[in-house]
Order: sequence, then structure tokens, then C-alpha cells
Amino acid sequence: MIALLFVGCRGKVYNAAVGGDINDTIFVTYNPYIYETSTATPCSSIAEYAKSGSTELMVKEISTKDFSLIADFVNQMKSTVQERGCEARVHVKMGNIEFCLSDFICCACDIDDNYLNTSSFEYAIYKIKHLSGYYNCYDSLDIKYDELVCKFGIPEDYCYDSKPFFIVLDTDEKGEIYDYNVEDVRRVALVRKSNRISGAGSK
Repeated sequence: MIALLFVGCRGKVYNAAVGGDINDTIFVTYNPYIYETSTATPCSSIAEYAKSGSTELMVKEISTKDFSLIADFVNQMKSTVQERGCEARVHVKMGNIEFCLSDFICCACDIDDNYLNTSSFEYAIYKIKHLSGYYNCYDSLDIKYDELVCKFGIPEDYCYDSKPFFIVLDTDEKGEIYDYNVEDVRRVALVRKSNRISGAGSK
């Protein structure tokens, strides 16, 4: 039996495990506030927190159209090994594919920090940040500086839902974040509406 949670700006999410094929689920992990580090944060660092499983997984149903848009991006993106990736802020995983997104700029990198060509998939990245609730981490002033928000607009359901401060996190010589509070990490599973959540009735 699953209880529906209605938590402020997060909307309708489920406090439960995902049912169906795990390869048909998009997992998104991020820290719900803006922060800077003294050195670039590698995608592998964010990935470790995604694997920790120490925080509650929120499950959100999205339309088949949005799910297919994101899945096409995941399956078609290619890395450019000659270029260094961007500052990792959001970890995304679908099946065996995982990568990271930056914050205010449209930039993505694979798990080895190789730059990913996103020129044809800007809207897909915008939808990942929107549907996972990441944009709700920006206050009403900061969100206007996001490249994709400037291009596609502030989401209609935008609602600021984060800690009202800007912080700086220190990193070691390898770029590993050593005072990142894992309890603050937000983990979201995006599932298409036809992929029923185990134990949940139709809504």
C-alpha cells in the first residue's frame, strides 16, 4: 500500500519503490540549493550520492510524450572526449546510461566528465530539470538567469522550494566534495503514466 505525498511545491509524488522495468525509469538526483565549489565537481561524485540510497526516493509520473522526449535524448547523446565536461549539479540515470547536467548553463557530461553534445536536446534537458523539481531550487531572481528558462520560459508550476541561501562547498585536490550533506540530496524517479507504481491505484 502506498501513501500519496503532497509536499508543498513538489506536487504529487509517491513514497514507494518503482514498479515495472527499471530500464523504463529516469532517476534524477540533485542537491536542492545553489552552491559553488573551489574546483569543478566531477559527475562521478554526484553519482555516488545517487547510489547511496540514504534519502527517500520520490516517484513522479510524467506524460508519455515527456518521457519519450527525455529517453530519446538519453539514447542518442554522444560524448566529445577532446573536451572537458561541465560543472556537475544534476545526476541522471536511465538503465545503464548515466550522465550529469550543470546548473545555469545548458551543459552535460558523461560519468567520465566528457562533454556531451546537447545542441539538439535543449528542451529535453529543460524538461528533466523541470519535471524533477530542480528548477524549484531557484528563487524567483536566480531562475531568470538559467539559459534554458530564458529560452523556454519559467515552468507554469514553478514554486520555490529550497533553502533560502547560497553556499560554498570546499573540495579536495581531486575535486571530491567532502562536506556535501547527503541528507539534503533529493532523489526523484520519473516514470511514464502507463508504467504503474507498485501498490498504487489508478489516479
